[in-house]
Amino acid sequence: MSLYLGPFYFHDRDVFLLLGIALLVGGWLYKVELPFGSITTLIYLSILFLLIKGFIRSEKENTLLILFITSLLLTFFVPITITLLFIFFAVVIFRVLRLI
Repeated sequence: MSLYLGPFYFHDRDVFLLLGIALLVGGWLYKVELPFGSITTLIYLSILFLLIKGFIRSEKENTLLILFITSLLLTFFVPITITLLFIFFAVVIFRVLRLI
């Protein structure tokens, strides 16, 4: 089963990512402190994940999952701008190599 929301295409397991974003936004509104990273950075990153998954209709979602997990772990150690550059270059390289 799939979900089309305008130009975006989501699988049914992306509901959990949407639920995670809703929980992060709720935590941001109630000013919950996380022991790792900031909530706003995680919100930006998860929205970016949804946009990438929505624009790319990929047969091999394992590649995107590994990219998302790697970039999530990267945000704990480096600033968000470096993480965004990593995601951008990884998606470009994956497209050139026809992995996604």
